[in-house]
Amino acid sequence: TDWEDTSPVDDEIQKALISRVRTHLKSCDALILEDYDKGLLTKRLIKRLIDTSKAVPIPVYADPKIDNFFSYKKVVLVKPNLEEAAQAMGTDLSSEESLEQAGSALREKLMCEMVLLTRGELGMSLFDQSGHRLIPTKARGVHDVSGAGDTVISTFCLAHLSGASAVEAAEVANFAAGRVCEEAGVVPITRETLHEIIIDHHS
Repeated sequence: TDWEDTSPVDDEIQKALISRVRTHLKSCDALILEDYDKGLLTKRLIKRLIDTSKAVPIPVYADPKIDNFFSYKKVVLVKPNLEEAAQAMGTDLSSEESLEQAGSALREKLMCEMVLLTRGELGMSLFDQSGHRLIPTKARGVHDVSGAGDTVISTFCLAHLSGASAVEAAEVANFAAGRVCEEAGVVPITRETLHEIIIDHHS
């Protein structure tokens, strides 16, 4: 049978993880913290990972869950989905006005450079120093959203590190997520696949 234990990992595991991360960070361009609420990323560990990355220094991009939502402070990007952001702010985000207010407030409270809210079939909302921009979805047909969030943050991170602006990185990430949602199950995105879908969209 399948089972899991989502209780927080103990101090020894946290110390071992920090040691392993510290060993490899100098050969990395960024750190992505993908929180699944499974007990690995504790508030203490999150802070230590962020502090360790800043000491290198390399940028941190984070995809939070509600339990540790406000532990992801002073990173480059925080990428929650709409439901997670609504829970964190304790408010309804069904209107564009409430969404704009919450997105800006989240960015200020988290002291991060950018907040990227994923909004399902509506696409994504990017909040940065320039304000709020809506990035409409690029999915041609949604069959399965599995892996879409992971795809968004990893593609955004890679594009941003490669010199893309925040809007350009969000656009590329949106194309990649749209491609993932078109197929059942978790599918990888290659450079060729991404190039193909962007060309198809503009043809």
